[in-house]
Order: sequence, then structure tokens, then C-alpha cells
Amino acid sequence: MEKRKEISISFFFLKFLTALIFFNGFFQSVLSKEVNFYQANKRLGNDDKSKNSIYKFFHSIYKNKPIEAGFEYQYWIPEDIGKVNLESAGLIVLNLKALNLLTFRTTLNSLRDNPTSHDKIIKQESSDKESYVSIMASIPIIPTRKFFDWNFDIEAYGQAEKFTSTLNPKEQIFYHDFNGVTYTLNSGEKRTFETNFIEFGIGVSKEETDNIFNKIYKMFIGIYYQEYQKPYTPQIRDYELYPNHIFFTKFQSYGARILVKYENDPYQKGFFGRFEGKLGRGKMKFTSSIEMNQLLNENESIWFMSGEFIGGYKKFISNKLYVKIFIGADIRIFVVGYKDSSGITIDSENATNRDTIYKGGIFLGYVL
Repeated sequence: MEKRKEISISFFFLKFLTALIFFNGFFQSVLSKEVNFYQANKRLGNDDKSKNSIYKFFHSIYKNKPIEAGFEYQYWIPEDIGKVNLESAGLIVLNLKALNLLTFRTTLNSLRDNPTSHDKIIKQESSDKESYVSIMASIPIIPTRKFFDWNFDIEAYGQAEKFTSTLNPKEQIFYHDFNGVTYTLNSGEKRTFETNFIEFGIGVSKEETDNIFNKIYKMFIGIYYQEYQKPYTPQIRDYELYPNHIFFTKFQSYGARILVKYENDPYQKGFFGRFEGKLGRGKMKFTSSIEMNQLLNENESIWFMSGEFIGGYKKFISNKLYVKIFIGADIRIFVVGYKDSSGITIDSENATNRDTIYKGGIFLGYVL
């Protein structure tokens, strides 16, 4: 375990160092153009013009850009399991957004009961990824629109939100961990689990300003990968295949992601909103050697679809200081897709798992 942890930490610092080298090289190349411009104008005696060019370059990065800090509360409702009560604890997420370029997120667990020595938290296999995914919430890794006058940016994103849930059997059940070890749990024998909703991806984003209504519209199109692990019993259309068996199932998906949002001009109050949709292939692994696809027919496969809706309001309390509040919901569904001569049919009525996360929050912002 210690060796695995050391490898994970080393991998994180390697990624961080690679990112630093990339950003350093990129900005050095940009600044070198400014320096050459500065030297050329200095030789021509245009000192004021050369100084202004460097000032305008840095000033354009932060002018009229907001800095926001705040928190959001999330509540996760997992798929219902007939033989047990699966109760989740709420989650508090702290946010810091800087200049519309970087967003840092970190989660605070809100366990209702602290686990004792005989009721320790059962962690998912990929929990070590949370440490480095959560710091890259939104990074325009190549801001082409700013530096090359293209009409889009190449943007990477990532998030890791850690929930806890308590499994409370109503009657005797058999719990299978991811390694295939089986435990018998009687009524009232609780177990506490950790679930990390880990997601990251890359794509292109485009931003447009509506000067009539003072709105800023943004669209992102790209690819994503996500995974999480939670207690689950195999089911299709609410029919449980193994009612007395609970697996610490790993859910994975990858595919296309689209995001559309609109917000106010930096100095404008009003409503804002956001929609995010995903569609991709899914995988549900009950143990390291058993997965959902093995229980399906040849013409059936697992797919994933999700939709997130957020709406809020922005109110200024001084010339540059403002408050933002929002509410929203994120619905994630794994379904069984059917293939026939006309193609693949994906219908939410054929759901095998559904997770809903409700959220709301408040931010305090300042326009530079």
C-alpha cells in the first residue's frame, strides 16, 4: 500500500512538473515576441510605445476579470436497493475562481457519524486519483483565442467530488468487495463507503459576447472520462437480478461532452445558467473479474447519459463587489442499449443505475 501511494504521489508531481514546463515554454515564446517588439521600438526611439505594449499585454489578462470564492452544498441520491437502505451524507465544495482562467475545487466530507475502529470507511480503488484531478477544474491549456486570434481555446477540465454513504441491511445480505471476497451482513450491520465521482476531459471552447443584452455565451465540445464506485445490486428496469447480493461496483464511461452556459457582463447583474450533457459507452464492473456485459445478450451493451442544469442570480453590493447564488441538479444514468437492423436504441427506461446530485451555493466576487 505504501509503495502504491509513493508511485501515485510521484506520478502527480511528474504531471505537475510537465504542466509547469509546458506553461513556461508557452509563455516564454509569447513574451519573447513582446520583448523583440520592445527592443525593435527602442532602437527606433519609440520607448513609450514599447512600454505600453508590454503593459497592455499583462493588463488584458486581468482587466475586467472577476475573482470569486465561495462554497456549494451537494446532496447525492443513489439508486434505490430493495434489501438495504443506502444513505448518503451531504458534501461541501469550496471553490476559488481566478480571472476566468483557473478554478480550484476541494471537497469537505460531512460524515454524520465518525467511523469507529470496527466501522472504517471502505474506499474505492481509484481514490488516489482525487488528489490531482480536483485541482484542474477548468484550465485553458492552450488559450489560442487570447494569443493567436483564433476564435476558440483548447481547454482541459477535471473534478473529483468525494461522498460517503452508509449501507444498512434490512435483512441478511451477502456483500462482495471488488476483489471478490464475500461477507455476510445481518440486519443492522452497517458499512460506510467512500465514493469519488472522478471526471476529466479535453475539448475546444468558444466564447461570444452579446452587446445588446450584455450576456456572455460559452460553448464547450469535447471528450470525457469518468468513474466512481459504490454499493450496488445488478438490476434492469428496477428488476434486481441478485436481490440479496451487494457489490462494490465500479462505474466507468467515456464519450462526448457538450456544455452551454450564459452569464452576465462582468459589471452586469442578472440571471445566469448552464447546461451540460454527456453521452458515451459505459462499463459496470461488480468485481475485478465480473462485469455487467457478461449478463447481457450479444445485441445489448451498456451506455451512459447525463444532464446537468444550473441556474442562478448575480447581485452587486458595491461597484465591483457582488454576490452570486445558484441551484441545480446533475442526473447520471447507465442504460442498456439494444442493437438491431436500424441501429442502437438508447432509452432511459432501460436504466440499470441512476444517480442524482442536487446542488446549491453562494459566491462572493470582485471585478478587477
